[in-house]
Amino acid sequence: MLFAEACLARGLKLELRIPFDEPTFLRKSVAFAPGNWTDRFYQVKGNPNTRLLVMPDELGPTAKEANPYARDNLWHLYAALSWGPDKVRFVCLWNRKGGDGPGGTEHMYETVQKYSGRVYILDTNLLW
Repeated sequence: MLFAEACLARGLKLELRIPFDEPTFLRKSVAFAPGNWTDRFYQVKGNPNTRLLVMPDELGPTAKEANPYARDNLWHLYAALSWGPDKVRFVCLWNRKGGDGPGGTEHMYETVQKYSGRVYILDTNLLW
C-alpha cells in the first residue's frame, strides 16, 4: 500500500494485482492489521490512475494445491518481465527475516534474483 500510494502521489499509473476477490483480499491481507489500511486500499483503488486486476478473474481459479500468494508474486514478476528483464526492479520494505513462507517477501526476493537480479531492500532493521 505504501508503494502504491507513493506511485500515485507522483502521478504514475498503477496496476494493483490481488490474489483473491476483493472481499477475501481485504479480509486476509488488509483488514486484519490495525490502522486505516482498508480506507487506504479504497483510496488507492479509487484513484483514476489505478487499474485493479483480480487474479482469479484474469488467470482463472488457483489450484487447491497451489499457494495463491506465491502465484500472485509470480504474476507480478511475469508481468514486469514482459517489459524486458533489464527493466525489472524489485524494491521491498523488509527486515531480511524469513518465515513468511511461499508468496511472502523472501519468496519474491529470491524469485526476482533468479530471473533478473535487480533487487533493492529497504531494510527495516536499519530504518527503525
